[in-house]
Amino acid sequence: MNKNTKLILAVIVTILCISLISGSMVLMMERKEKWPPDDIYVFNTKGYMAYETEEEITIDILLCSLHRNGKNPMEKYENIYFETDTGIRYQSDITSNIKELLFDEGEIISQSIVSFPLNGTFVSGNTLNFTKMILQNEEGREMVREFGNIEIELLQSSDLSKQTVIEIPTAYSARLDKFEYTIENKTKNEITVQELYLGDDFNYKVAPVSVPELSAQEIRVDFLETEGFGDSPEYVILKPKFQMLADQGQEYVCSAIGRTAYSGAISNAVLREYLWKCVNGEKIH
Repeated sequence: MNKNTKLILAVIVTILCISLISGSMVLMMERKEKWPPDDIYVFNTKGYMAYETEEEITIDILLCSLHRNGKNPMEKYENIYFETDTGIRYQSDITSNIKELLFDEGEIISQSIVSFPLNGTFVSGNTLNFTKMILQNEEGREMVREFGNIEIELLQSSDLSKQTVIEIPTAYSARLDKFEYTIENKTKNEITVQELYLGDDFNYKVAPVSVPELSAQEIRVDFLETEGFGDSPEYVILKPKFQMLADQGQEYVCSAIGRTAYSGAISNAVLREYLWKCVNGEKIH
């Protein structure tokens, strides 16, 4: 083999290598631009929800439905469960309203906060940390979505709840900067909100607030150190418990009506990358 032939072969091999590398890079780039399979996904989640035992116990989740083929992915599931960090499952119901909420024919992506009632026995004094959503099809196969943690605390029903109304605006905010609520004192004595609990995941500034007899007051709580919230698909749900003083200093613990949700706006590129991590089982929390 002469020098010219060797040179020509070397050039051909080099071109082939470059072509293979370029082709692989193109495939990788195309994959990054593609969306994962149509299905139901759940955002990174933190939350605390306090319920008195007489209330209906629900878990509020921000779900993402990806449906490029024009079909509602929730239709293929028959059952839904929420599982605690200790492996206890609570079943809920997939109603037609939930299916409709998660499907928008005019879009390929729908994002909705869905409130799922939990079926089961709940005992006051217990705390449940929910970390997984399990979607089960008619054949019994399961799709498991780990979502972070929502802590649900079960409070004994309070007599004070019949004399006061603590109401949280059922609001949705893109900024995790404040928490607001209204308390209506229906008694003929002053009531003091000693403190409220929003879970261990947040730093916030709160001071005791006195509410005069037969009056209502709007109260704001400021969050601290929340920089970076909204940079990824995050969701926060809050329904706090309140420690109150009433009836000449008697202490009460109460829950509130309503809940407030927070989730920052993100780009499609960030959402697409996050959903691929969900599919590949990568750590995302």
